[in-house]
Amino acid sequence: MNDDQTPRFAVLIPAYRPSASLPDVVRALAAKTIPAIVIVDDGSGPEYQDVFARAAAFPNVHLLRHATNLGKGAL
Repeated sequence: MNDDQTPRFAVLIPAYRPSASLPDVVRALAAKTIPAIVIVDDGSGPEYQDVFARAAAFPNVHLLRHATNLGKGAL
């Protein structure tokens, strides 16, 4: 734990071609006291940019993008 004994963690959301509900999920998480939310766009393609942009607009959200789908466990 850090100096003030407050747990610090991040929520990781791997996403490949997510549904339009991704921003709703992120909104619910952002309403909590979560220090960081990391969304990984695993090469979903340009047609999903709007979904990711809306999800990434919430506070403490970080969006990482892969140019192509790498799948789980990719290096």
